Amino acid sequence: MKRLFRTTRTLKSLAAAAALAGPALLLAPDAQAVDAVNPQQYLQNVLRNGNLHNTTGEFFAWHAASAADDFVQAYEATEDPAWLDAAASYYDFYFDRLEEDPDGHLGWIGETVTGDPGIRGDALVGDAILLRAPLRFAEIVLNNPELEERFGDKAREYVDLATRIAWDKWNERGTYHLDNGFGSYHTHHQYIDVDTGEWVDRSSRVISDNLNKHYAIGIVILRLHRITGEEQYAQRVFEIYSRLKSMFRHFPEDNRVSWNFWMPHGPYDIEGRSPTSWVAVHPNRPGYQASEVGRIVEVYDTGLVFDEDDIQRLINTNHYMEQGDGWRSSDGSTDAGTRWSSLARFDEHIYDAYRSSLENSDSDGSRIRLAYLENVLKPIGWERRYIQSEDDVRTYDREPEPGVHLSMNQVIPATLETANNDRAVLATQVRGSGNLRIALLDAETGQELGTLHEERVTGDNAQYVMPRWDGTNPATGEKDLGAYRVQWSFRGETRVQDVRVTEGEQRDDPNAPDVLQPGGHIAIDFTDELDPGQWTLEGAARSDERARVGDHSLRLGAGDTARFMFGDQDNLPVRITMWVHEEGVRRSGGNGEGPRWGVVTGIGDILAIRIAWRGYLAGDQEYAWTNTGDNRWFNLSGSDVPRRAGWSQWVFDFTDPQNPRISANRQDANISTQSTPKGAAGLYFSGSSDAGPLYIDDILIEYPDR
Repeated sequence: MKRLFRTTRTLKSLAAAAALAGPALLLAPDAQAVDAVNPQQYLQNVLRNGNLHNTTGEFFAWHAASAADDFVQAYEATEDPAWLDAAASYYDFYFDRLEEDPDGHLGWIGETVTGDPGIRGDALVGDAILLRAPLRFAEIVLNNPELEERFGDKAREYVDLATRIAWDKWNERGTYHLDNGFGSYHTHHQYIDVDTGEWVDRSSRVISDNLNKHYAIGIVILRLHRITGEEQYAQRVFEIYSRLKSMFRHFPEDNRVSWNFWMPHGPYDIEGRSPTSWVAVHPNRPGYQASEVGRIVEVYDTGLVFDEDDIQRLINTNHYMEQGDGWRSSDGSTDAGTRWSSLARFDEHIYDAYRSSLENSDSDGSRIRLAYLENVLKPIGWERRYIQSEDDVRTYDREPEPGVHLSMNQVIPATLETANNDRAVLATQVRGSGNLRIALLDAETGQELGTLHEERVTGDNAQYVMPRWDGTNPATGEKDLGAYRVQWSFRGETRVQDVRVTEGEQRDDPNAPDVLQPGGHIAIDFTDELDPGQWTLEGAARSDERARVGDHSLRLGAGDTARFMFGDQDNLPVRITMWVHEEGVRRSGGNGEGPRWGVVTGIGDILAIRIAWRGYLAGDQEYAWTNTGDNRWFNLSGSDVPRRAGWSQWVFDFTDPQNPRISANRQDANISTQSTPKGAAGLYFSGSSDAGPLYIDDILIEYPDR
């Protein structure tokens, strides 16, 4: 394999040459322009960005991070300590914006990307992108005795802050998820109430972070490892980035790889028959993958996870993406492509194009990046920047698997505990039509043990298939403990994921719902306080504003949700009666979102009746319905049930599972047979801002004794 720009010159010899020639030595004449950039003037120019002064939270972090790396890169390109002075001033500027959360941790707290004006919070990615550059500052300083004498206290302060914010805080909040060797971060379940300053629970919003956010915090942890030498940090990086490598989608005709913007990892990422977010390469923001490639290169430079073949595949991918006068995404699905400039030091074409773009840009930032490219990166080539010996390399030994048609395959969870009757979701996304087969293999011998699922998939677009597996070995019919592999086969492609079946220990969940038994019933008139073991409330609450018969009902305003669970993982053949009060709001055109009420199935799909306004729906005249298993909340259909302001009685009757019936005020709703569940395990309600509050009262759940 051809390796461009390989050199025998080491970083140490380059530094020695620079020291002999003076602190502003520049190896490339065209990069000399950086000498004309004054560090303090550059700092003042950066601080003039109005977004640094009128945004908060994650939004502030993105703006502040945009120039954070420039200061340390300018120092590395010129070895002028004035750039470190400017760097410290800039980092101190945004560290002064830190606030304390109700749990005592520091963060950049402010408006959230959810857009909910009633809450504030900090974000994992905000912490990551603002801590990254100060840690590089610290790494440079603490490895140079002369710099340490001058900047050492500041460097140690940054390391301490990064440890407390990036490591201690998110670990103590329990947002790191490790399953069978792969790690990921999910969102925090608590936010800060704007009015009270106290935590409010938003557990229903917990979801795995977008993958770029995992990789961003991974770089902070990687730099902590390089600075401190602590193995726990290296192990965390290995868990995060090994998962990335396992999810590479290989396109064999070009020997290139692609990967998705988001992927499910924990149970909170699956809702019924759909993931809780979309799975694809980002269709219009190529900068995400460009930044992720830069992080892959740094992990490679630190001797972890990735080898030269992985880097070469990334180079091949970026070559493929550049097509004539335009760009394609890494999987070829859209035109959202861009140059992956972090690969310039490995590849002559990318280097020449990137260098040319910097030379043609009349900005101080481009002058800094050009000097950094020429003076720091170009002489290194394929050498790993941050290790002393190839003996220190620890890669994840896995060849990428084909992913043109099999674009997602995950076992969630990948560790099943028989003591808790765990069931895994074999989360699958396929593209195109064909026969999908999912088999179980012995992990040690590779012997096939039998089929777990098989079906014919038709259609041109990406489709989800979400069968459940309870750990039973198809070869024996028993839940045999041990290590296995789940194998997906579709249109000539094969991908595998490791899975373990263990005994585990029975979890004692004090909030686990009591499962309704045959012959039993549950009546709820909201007279009494609601049982937290069966109710999950986010904003919704008992109210004395309106009631059908008694004094209270359940009120749901804008953004409020409520769930009541009476089953576990199986549908129950119950008859549910509830009274629903809606305000009768009319819009006479335009799109709008009204409240929703309905049932939750054993696997987590939600069949909801709702008020909704769309051009193809009679939102002022009749109710709509949605089943999240069809396409989350996006597929809306009319129910033929006329809207009625005030109280209406809704009945969800599954006592004959083969002929379920849903009606309002004794009129059957027109809901497709395919989308109507055969039973239920819970109830779901949500409010809205477009139709006034929703009230629920007098719920009766009956389970016939057969």
